[in-house]
Amino acid sequence: MLNLKNKITKGISVILALFMLASCTAPSGGGAATQTPQANSTQTEAPAANNSIDINLSENADQKISLQDLGMSEYAATQGVGLIGLDGNPTVSPLDLFLTSAEVETLRAGNFKVGINFHYTGNDWAALQESALRNAFEFLGIEVVALADSENTPEKQVSDLETMMAMKPDAIVSAITDPAMVENTFDKIAQAGIKIVFMENVPNNYTDAKKDNFVAMVTCDSYGNGVAAAEIMAEKLGEEGEIGFLYWERRTPSQVSRQQGFEDTIAKYPNIKVVATEGFEKVDSTGTLTDALLVKQPDLDALFAPWDIPAEYAAASAISAGRNDLIITTVDLGQNCGRIIAEDGPIKGTGAALPYDQGIAEAVCVAYTLLGKELPGQYVAVPTFGVNRENLLEAYELVFHTGAPEEYKNLLGN
Repeated sequence: MLNLKNKITKGISVILALFMLASCTAPSGGGAATQTPQANSTQTEAPAANNSIDINLSENADQKISLQDLGMSEYAATQGVGLIGLDGNPTVSPLDLFLTSAEVETLRAGNFKVGINFHYTGNDWAALQESALRNAFEFLGIEVVALADSENTPEKQVSDLETMMAMKPDAIVSAITDPAMVENTFDKIAQAGIKIVFMENVPNNYTDAKKDNFVAMVTCDSYGNGVAAAEIMAEKLGEEGEIGFLYWERRTPSQVSRQQGFEDTIAKYPNIKVVATEGFEKVDSTGTLTDALLVKQPDLDALFAPWDIPAEYAAASAISAGRNDLIITTVDLGQNCGRIIAEDGPIKGTGAALPYDQGIAEAVCVAYTLLGKELPGQYVAVPTFGVNRENLLEAYELVFHTGAPEEYKNLLGN
């Protein structure tokens, strides 16, 4: 278990309810699936966390099965998050969710079907989510009848969902591409009686007028991730210097929240000055953007990138410009990001989500609704934490549910 209190500050956070900004869902674990950053090494596939669930159901119908029993990490299952959901109420902790052996037997006898729809795949975040969902659904006897990659394209997501809806699943788990453009499609899904569980974000109007259209949204602590990235940066800077930050121009709640966490925390350090902010639309433009930024701001000491793949492009740019001293922090722990941290490259740390654990929570939310069991709340939150070289090996195991690669250990001198 990570000793986070002594290593990286963990934010107690608030998710910002800003769904009036109608733009694509921000990547939660990287950029578009087709983009491969030209960083220190090529993009690698996440190790599959195929942790099959082996639980002996007792004859006691009231036997409780926790999310940790289903494969969620102890950290995710036991740490309070302290978030406020998009409905203004406290989020549900994984500690508050459980199934009984009788409920599992009911699910197994129910011949239930589910579809999984990602905004995009081809990255560590989606691979871990899918693995968790499949493992949990297999244990619960829920058949996965469809898996769709919408390639971060709203039009394709609409088509994918319509195809999936025609298969008449009992539930759909989805990460949306665009809160405005997919709203009507999810209306149709709800009207068809198909239960909906969202990853990270919901469509427009689903926080109020259409809140009854979906069962739950499972999120990470995006604000806390921004806090962690800022604290790591401040420490590496010795609490003084000139910094910049990159932001995605698609202003989704998760992106706004992590940026707000970063800005709020950096503002606590009076000798750290923000001298440049740059927005981007396409992930693969962030290298060129960083090139120009380093020319305009030759004395820049540090840079924040909103998730790991833009950070990798920025790191490659810094190295190419001879700025190996540039400090970069970001959000999400992907394979390449972890490798750059391990080799003491420009990326010095990141705020990490727990996508496998989020997938377990999403599957249990589906189970609740198929059982007709009421959830304690509509928004479920999984904690995040900061990662640097000091706790990288522990962090990797926590995120990927498997041991870190030997390459990481060698780079760290272990």
